[in-house]
Parts: sequence; C-alpha cells; structure tokens
Amino acid sequence: PGIPWGDGEMSDETLRGRGGDNLAEAIEHLPGVAAVRRAPSAAEPVIRGLGWERVQTILGAVPLFGACPGRMDPPATYLTPLSTSSVSIFRSGGYSSFGPGATGGTIHAQADYERPLDASDGVTPYLEAGYESAREGWRAEGGLFGGSRSLDYKVGAGYREYEDYTAPDGTVVPAGLKSATANGALGWRPGDNQRLWNAVTYTKEKDIDFPSMPMDNIETDFWVYNAGWRSTYDGGTVTRLEVTGGVSWIDHYMDNRNKPNVKMMEAGTDAMTRSWAAHAHLDLDPGASLTLKTGLDVSNLTRDATRTRYIKASGATFYDRLWPNAVQATGGGFAALGIPLGRTTTLTVDGRLDAVDSQARAADAASLGGMTVREQYVRFYGDEAAETDRTETLGMAALVLDGEFAPRRTWYVRSGISSRAAGVTERYFAFGPAPGGFLVGNPTLNPEKKWEGEMGVSLSGEKLAVGLSGFYSQVTDYILP
Repeated sequence: PGIPWGDGEMSDETLRGRGGDNLAEAIEHLPGVAAVRRAPSAAEPVIRGLGWERVQTILGAVPLFGACPGRMDPPATYLTPLSTSSVSIFRSGGYSSFGPGATGGTIHAQADYERPLDASDGVTPYLEAGYESAREGWRAEGGLFGGSRSLDYKVGAGYREYEDYTAPDGTVVPAGLKSATANGALGWRPGDNQRLWNAVTYTKEKDIDFPSMPMDNIETDFWVYNAGWRSTYDGGTVTRLEVTGGVSWIDHYMDNRNKPNVKMMEAGTDAMTRSWAAHAHLDLDPGASLTLKTGLDVSNLTRDATRTRYIKASGATFYDRLWPNAVQATGGGFAALGIPLGRTTTLTVDGRLDAVDSQARAADAASLGGMTVREQYVRFYGDEAAETDRTETLGMAALVLDGEFAPRRTWYVRSGISSRAAGVTERYFAFGPAPGGFLVGNPTLNPEKKWEGEMGVSLSGEKLAVGLSGFYSQVTDYILP
C-alpha cells in the first residue's frame, strides 16, 4: 500500500490461495512476474525480464541466497506462504529500504506475524493437503494462528514428497524430492504503541533430482531467524522507529551417486552460505505536510564450496574450490521525502547510497591444472584480475509523481536509476560445470547500472479493478555468464 509502482502487499492467506509448493510458485504469473525452472520444484523468479541475482529475496531484514553453486536452489523456493505473514513485490529496480543489489526487483516477505489490534482472543487452525498424479507425489501443510490482546503467535509445519515424472512417450524424467518445513513466530505488545517480535523458519530438503546438472541435491538444511522492535509516536517529529535484524545459514551437499558418470568418477560438493543483516528505520514528520522516511542497514554474505572428485581409473583425488570462501559486505542508508503538490498529488524523492566490499579469502587455494584460483582469474581476464578484493560505491535515486484524478481513479509516473555490484557467483565462481566447458567468475566486473521509466493508471470499483502500466528500462555493464 502506498507504493503505486509495486504490486502492493499480499497476505499469507492470499498467497496460500494462489497455490504452489513454495513462495516462488505462489507469485508466478503476477503482472510482470514469471519464473525459470531450475529443477522440477525450483522456480527462480523473473521480474520484467530480469532474473538471477537481479531479483532479491528478503525475509524480515535478511537478504536470502541459495547454497547451490549452480543456483539450482533460488532462495524463494525455501519459503512457503505459511512461513511468511505477507509479501510485497517491487517490480522496479532499486528498492531503497533494504540494501543494494536489486536492479530487477525485490520480493520482500514479512516474518512478523501480527494480528489486527481488534482481533479477538483465540486460536485458528489451518490444514491443506494435495496429491499430484504426474509425479505420484503428495504434500501437506498446517498450522495454528492465535493470540490475545498483547500476544500474537503462529506455528506451522509442512511436508512434501514426489517421485520421478513419466512423460507421455514413456521417458522417465528425474523429478523426485523430499522436503520438510517448520516455522514459528511470537510477537508481544508491551505497550499500546510498541511491539517486540521474533520468528524462525527451517527447511530440510533431501534427494532432489537436478536433471540438467551433473549432481543431485542429497541434503540441505536452511535456517532463518529474525527479530525486531518497533515503536510509534503521536504528535511529535518522530512518528515511527523500528530496528530489525536476523541471520540465515544453509548447508548443502550434492553428489553424483545417481548419475551415469559415477562409473568413472565419484564427485561431491560441500557448500555453505551464511548471511546476516541489521536494519534501522525512522519515520519523521518535518511539518508542512511533508513526510520523511530514513534508515540505515548493513549486511554480510559468506559463501564457500569445494567439489571433490575421485577418478576411479587412476585413484587420484582432486579438490576444486567453486566459491573461494567469498565474502560480500554492504552498508548504506536511504531517505524518501514525500512532498504534497496538491490535494491529491504527491511527489516522492527517493534515494540511497551504499558501499560494497567483496573479498575472495581463499583465492590462493588450489584449482584445476595445478594453478591457484587467483592464477586462473589472471589466465582468463588479465593481470588486473589478480586483485580479487574490491570496494565499490553504489547509488540509487527515483522520482515518483502520483495522484488521483477522480475517486478510485489513480495515476503515477516514475523515473529512476539503480545499480548493483557483481554477486559472489559472478565475481568469484571458479570452474563450475557449464554447457561446453566451465563457468569462471571475473573479479574485475563493473557494477550494473539501470535506468527506467514507468507510468500507469488504475481504476477500481465495487466488483472490478483494472490497471494499465507501461515501462522502459536500459541496463549498462550488463553481466553475462
């Protein structure tokens, strides 16, 4: 609400009604949103044609990342509609409130479960189950929602299990998986205008087939924890103060035990992803009907992965560093000023500034051909690639003009620029298998920069709502694998 260039906010109830095994499938086919299938039940969101790490998934305060070096586990697939209280989709680049890195768009899932202040005391149960004949699979999910005047709580759990898919021509397509999820949230109101909350989400995945990869997902553990405090104020310059923070960690193991090449080579990959973030948000009332939103945030991402290969014919064992203990830390701030231009028209000036520090702590680890990872970067990208550590300054700015030309008839015009630093995989990925050879990251990559313009109108009535929008975007220094 209040962000005309986004898709607004959807409750967990609305998301559950859209179907799908996970959050990525639930939001697929929204206006401007599509998905690329990385695996039978792994959909990677694409917003207005841009995907990969250009679309950021955030739960609470924590930007989420997968742990598969081949990106077969987009982070939105770890979340279910039951593990969130609401989700906002921002289809434009440069979501200013939470860090840099989203030139494509942002999926922001709220972890706090908060009932309306006038909600009655009690508990509401929820249960859903389904069966899919094509993969002879089933899923079930359930939970309890409840609370009192000062407490809100939610607990949920789910399980799904699918087998391979048999195509009409008799071809058997590997498509099996086993997945269990659990989540909980607890919120407390110590006063009328205060709130303290925390939430945890856990997902366990086993035996997931990756038909297009030389390995399958044998086992993955995914955890996210968030906590926050919020206070609102009446009649002063400060109207709202909120502090949130959280951590996520993923342990991921893949191997080729079910692949044809296991007869010649046994291969396995241990991978891990760790991230944490903290966020402070302040809303101000400067007077003259102006509104001002400001904030600061910091985040840190660590990714490490090593592939082990045992060649049966020679008895030799090789260790390949896919992510060389790469760390990417960000810190910055944002501000959004709302300026009324008339009774129904508002101009919003929005911007943020960030510093991004990227490091490959194991750049001198052994790689293919008796060379180190750093020497391989130099081999492909020149002497400049020997310096793997880099600090960059990024910016984002936007102007939005919106208003009403009649009751329930709104319009908006937006123009903005955004940028993002090359991600850990784009910058440091070392010899992951790819069609025709290997994928090698480039430490010298410049940040992507995007300019976009957009306009739209919406008409709503008692039983029908119609929206029409158009946009144009241009990306420079676009990063290709």
